[in-house]
Amino acid sequence: MNRYILFITIFSLLDRSSSAQSLIQKNIYVSSSKTTFLIFDAKIDYFDLGSSDVGLKRADNKDNIIKIKAINEGFKETNLTVMTSNNQYYSFILNYSNNPDTLNYFLKSNIKDQAKQAQPKVVESELKPEKVDSLDSPINLTQSANRSFVAGKRKNKMIFLVKGIYIKNNKLLFQTEISNQSNIDYDIDFLKFSIKNKRRFKKSISQETEIKPTSILNDTNNIVKAGNQPVKKVFIFEKFTIPDKKELVIDLWEKNGDRNLAIAVSGQSLLDAKKIAE
Repeated sequence: MNRYILFITIFSLLDRSSSAQSLIQKNIYVSSSKTTFLIFDAKIDYFDLGSSDVGLKRADNKDNIIKIKAINEGFKETNLTVMTSNNQYYSFILNYSNNPDTLNYFLKSNIKDQAKQAQPKVVESELKPEKVDSLDSPINLTQSANRSFVAGKRKNKMIFLVKGIYIKNNKLLFQTEISNQSNIDYDIDFLKFSIKNKRRFKKSISQETEIKPTSILNDTNNIVKAGNQPVKKVFIFEKFTIPDKKELVIDLWEKNGDRNLAIAVSGQSLLDAKKIAE
């Protein structure tokens, strides 16, 4: 059995005290006949919409703008969560209005001085894979120094992150991290990667294609202890890309529980995968 040492650069994106985070809350009214724009002062790393009655997508060629439009008139109140690259969290309550007073929201982060944020921490972890095909040397993922994370989800005191995406020998590597800020251990039932249709203004039949990894580093560690160190896994796939109208969705399910989380990863994030030197 081959064993590899994986050196992972871990960033202080989400510490247990959440001292480096800031939350902005806002009520927004949207219409079925007009488009509402949310314009952020940093790149949008992740967003999650609570209802299919509302259509949402990024603006073309702009990674800091979201467009919102109601699909169904008079929809029931719902929510939108957005996470930007400067660690700013936004929580929006969405309601319907035939004629909203505001259509353009310019959203400024509460985090004043990013230069004063804590510097990235480097942690070494020994992860022992069962088998890693075509990876004939230790994997060094320290090239993520200019990126805090790719995408993430926070719910029910659980945090699920894709910390980095890498390419080596035509293999895609997804570096993930699961943290438990509750007082109850989290037993992982399964972690599934699927290519799905993006949410669009018009309803469409949902299509899903599951992508299975060829190898998983740290595959046997499936309990995220309460308030303990996060569980880090690396999923290795044969190279693939995603069509423009689809996205990669990573589902994390709890065994004998309901703390399930899902992360959406764009096709552009795969094309931006960091190359690991041969």
